[in-house]
Amino acid sequence: MIDFDSNYLPVFLYSHAGFAEYDEACKVANPKISGEVSGEGLVKSFTKLDDFFTKVPDDMIVVDPIPSGLLCMSSWEVDEMFPWFISSSGSNAFLNKDKLPIQKLKNKDIASSEIDILQHLYNNRKVYYGGDEINNYRITFDTNTGDIPWGIRIPIYKNKEGKYREGNIVLNNDNSVKIDMVGEKWSRQYSTARNDQCIYLDEVLKKIRELVDEIYTNKPKIILYLVSCRKQPDYEFIYEDDPEFKKDLLNRQLAVDTLGRENVPVGGLSDRKLRGQQTFTYEGDDDDVEKQKKYQKRLLDIQINSRPPKKSRKRKRGGGKPRKKKTIKVKHGKYKREKSKKKRGKSKRKGKK
Repeated sequence: MIDFDSNYLPVFLYSHAGFAEYDEACKVANPKISGEVSGEGLVKSFTKLDDFFTKVPDDMIVVDPIPSGLLCMSSWEVDEMFPWFISSSGSNAFLNKDKLPIQKLKNKDIASSEIDILQHLYNNRKVYYGGDEINNYRITFDTNTGDIPWGIRIPIYKNKEGKYREGNIVLNNDNSVKIDMVGEKWSRQYSTARNDQCIYLDEVLKKIRELVDEIYTNKPKIILYLVSCRKQPDYEFIYEDDPEFKKDLLNRQLAVDTLGRENVPVGGLSDRKLRGQQTFTYEGDDDDVEKQKKYQKRLLDIQINSRPPKKSRKRKRGGGKPRKKKTIKVKHGKYKREKSKKKRGKSKRKGKK
């Protein structure tokens, strides 16, 4: 069994991470420009099936604790409590234990409804090791300044080559664990506030490696927690002239999900609805709910062994009513999130006639 605490530095990627759309141009992380500046080398788009997927780098593990579908998870428990728990308790507590340390969390005055959110992330763990295939998500960030903790976040430990858990982590003046938002200027290029500019996950992984190496000169291996809103494009519209491509794409997405669940080292997995789930699901319009139903049905049509997420009320990506600031007796910061109203248009693939 892998000792994640000794071998892998936890890093958190908080973003919108939607399934990629056909032929949508997104920027690259480090464009190579020589001679005249043109669009070539600055952006890339997906037109082949293989483009929609990428491989986890050999020096990295990706952990995806987010349910599939249109669910957008964002709350104090997800955005603040979760990285605090991983950074202080260690990744072993989340991946190598058959259950969460619920009593220890309660002893820190964390409410049962808040633990339920952490339990939901635990139940939906998917783990991808170096060389595994993952979805090449379309990534965008919210404004990553002020109280909104969305971006690339790295815990700071005293001994850069020591255990990545409590006892070694640096504390702020208010006794909270030090988790730095890094690369703000870089990630701001790919923001919902900048005409919905985007970047693909494979490019983000390259940048995360660079940002980690700037802080940790020993170049540690990385365990990346992918925490995000998920968006499923309207594949019925995009691929209505090419149903075979749509079927192959969904089959492969489902294979990625299955592999991630099979890779979980210890503990059970479940999609059961928890008491606290209403604190991170969202209200959406009828169109969003209908798309969610269609997406669940398509997955079931492809492989009956894949269990769909529970029906729930949804909010738009990055949206929701501002939440009240909250303080409890654990090491964390305070924040509130603004509502985002931006929507993207649709692209359409011309299939074989």
